[in-house]
Amino acid sequence: MRHLSLLIVILLSCNPSIADGKTRIAVAANFQSTLEALIQQIPATLPEQYQISAGSSGLIYAQIINGAPFDLFLSADTERPLALLDHNIGVPESLWVYARGRLALWAPKRTKPWDDLFNQFRGKLAQANPNFAPYGRAATQVLKTGLFSHQPQPVLGNNVAQTFNFILTGNSSLGFVSLAQLLDAGISTEKYWIPEPKLYDEIQQSLIVIKDTSGSQRLIAFMNSRAGREIIHEHGYATGQLGSHDSN
Repeated sequence: MRHLSLLIVILLSCNPSIADGKTRIAVAANFQSTLEALIQQIPATLPEQYQISAGSSGLIYAQIINGAPFDLFLSADTERPLALLDHNIGVPESLWVYARGRLALWAPKRTKPWDDLFNQFRGKLAQANPNFAPYGRAATQVLKTGLFSHQPQPVLGNNVAQTFNFILTGNSSLGFVSLAQLLDAGISTEKYWIPEPKLYDEIQQSLIVIKDTSGSQRLIAFMNSRAGREIIHEHGYATGQLGSHDSN
């Protein structure tokens, strides 16, 4: 019996996934592929130690409020993590702006100059639901500047991942997604237009720890390292000197 107990201790110490269990991460849909790339590069870490659920920040927030057992929330805004703190959910000291997102208008079949497209377009335009998704809210702000001469017919996705698929499958001929998605997909720069940052509120993507785990600690430390910031930047996000929401 003593030998069996010793063997269990050795196994637990050698296999972090057994010792710590999975770290359950809820992530905004736009950042999912970037998160997966980050996890692959965390030193001495098995990707299997992380369980990822992706969706719109608003819907994830509602799930957490209703008791969804996530350990870490990577939102596409700062509003939802702050709202969780208002409900006494989360570790206040963990609130951190991990990336700043960029919006892009994707037109896969564009053949004319952008100005002509903006003046002549009369079709369906996809965007994430502004009630749930920060990128959808940013898209609405850009549209309100009078970008199009004729008001497009909106097609709303629950998040930017669904919005991307609407455009990809032809349910909409163009739409607003995150720049990161287009870079990940290898989309030609001729097929998308990047609005000036002044046209929409800055998309500060913040994370908050719900339940502290060693997996969360390793991930956050790597995201804040030079190597981690380079991965985030390569996927289309601004990083700079990122820090707590209060200091930015």
